[in-house]
Amino acid sequence: MDATSSYRAATLVKQQTETSVGDIYANATSLQSSSSGLSDDVMDTAQGLGGGAGNRVNNIYIFLMSGSTLTIPRSSIFADFDIAGGDTEWSVSIPISNLAYNSGGTIVYDTNTALNVGTGATGGSAQTIARIPIVRDKKMLNPLGVYKEGVSSKNGAAVVEYYKI
Repeated sequence: MDATSSYRAATLVKQQTETSVGDIYANATSLQSSSSGLSDDVMDTAQGLGGGAGNRVNNIYIFLMSGSTLTIPRSSIFADFDIAGGDTEWSVSIPISNLAYNSGGTIVYDTNTALNVGTGATGGSAQTIARIPIVRDKKMLNPLGVYKEGVSSKNGAAVVEYYKI
């Protein structure tokens, strides 16, 4: 080793590692390892969900248009789901007001399948619900993970929808 290399090696300061976006995403969507909510084994066996049941994560994280983040826990999503009792469809129903998430409303978990209820921001047909499908025809759709709230058009009227990213 020459004098320059030796000097550089002796004077290098250990720098903190920067966290990449990939690392942040991997942490946010890490596999469930706690006993809260349904375990992966329960989802595979007792609930009998086939199809896209792999690569499950703990929660739904939604980046809202307001700039904040909404977290919906997996344990809440599946608390009332009962495939043995006949639930073949399951959705997260998110309250909407003025074409955005309504934090004063209640998030509901139910068997409804329509992606949204109503269109537009005002009037008698204003949108009140946007849904994220969780289970269809007894199959997990791999819906948990990170979503972005956005506005799109349905039959020429604005609607809020959630896009998995």
